[in-house]
Amino acid sequence: MMKLTNRVEFLAGMGAAAAAVALPRVARAQTASGLTTLRLGTAGNDDAAPIVWGQKNGIFAKYGLDIQINKNPGPAAAALIGGSYDLGKSAVTSMLQAHENNIPLNLIAAASVENVKVPYAAFLMSKDTPLHSGKDLEGQIVGLVVLGGIGQVAMMKWATQHGGDPKLIKFVEVPTYAAAGAIQQGRVFASECTYPAIGAALESGKMTTATLYEVLGNNTVLTAWAVTQDFSSKHPDLIKAFARAWKESSIYTNAHHADTVDMMAEFTGIQSSVIAAMPRATASPTLVAGQVQPMIDDCAKFGVLKAPFPAGDILDPNIRV
Repeated sequence: MMKLTNRVEFLAGMGAAAAAVALPRVARAQTASGLTTLRLGTAGNDDAAPIVWGQKNGIFAKYGLDIQINKNPGPAAAALIGGSYDLGKSAVTSMLQAHENNIPLNLIAAASVENVKVPYAAFLMSKDTPLHSGKDLEGQIVGLVVLGGIGQVAMMKWATQHGGDPKLIKFVEVPTYAAAGAIQQGRVFASECTYPAIGAALESGKMTTATLYEVLGNNTVLTAWAVTQDFSSKHPDLIKAFARAWKESSIYTNAHHADTVDMMAEFTGIQSSVIAAMPRATASPTLVAGQVQPMIDDCAKFGVLKAPFPAGDILDPNIRV
């Protein structure tokens, strides 16, 4: 696991040296229609559905915002501090680590939360190596999308609750697209994965999944939108407008997955048939401390954070609208 001991090491570990070198801050530009431009950085994943739908259907414009989406943002915390964009989305664990290392970022929205009824992420495994207890994981190599991330916390917590010693699990980074191959080649016992890659792996008939993420608690934040404290303090009206538009958009997309299939196929580059068949990410219309605190506590318990802190410390004051 990567140990982050101070602000300098944290930024260096994310490759922030280039991002943070005297990048000019772009003044808040207004479009001809009077909208204010807001630059967003997000990977092209399904948890961006409220943003894409809200942009296409005039929800953000309704609240005075012109949304510009960058789908190749790089590490969110570093890019936000460097000024590459105004709001960024990433796994919530990286934002919690940033906060612990005195990086001045606040959370403003929950892009995806744990939904035990519709698991969007899981651990792929071979059907020949079923997982019955935490003891089955001791001495095993487990693949993660990122070390010190959500998957590691979930795996360690599950192992602890099921009689295993999480310190005896070895973790290595394995990209989602390489998870099935790593398992088939015997390089890992199990590997963290998300849809649609999970669906493709299950089609072989040789794989199964262990969700495990349910141990994190239903409605716990998994991925989140964040902003620098400096931007938020200078543009509270924009953060409030974003929070209102996000709430309206996410309520709709959570309840109308079928309506967003073609839209998200275009955005993600994934075939519509695949998106229609896979579990979809669940967004949270509003963000409260109770959705973040369990993750903070678990991260501290399993060494991803040095110590717990109150979730209210990282929530932006302007989202309470």
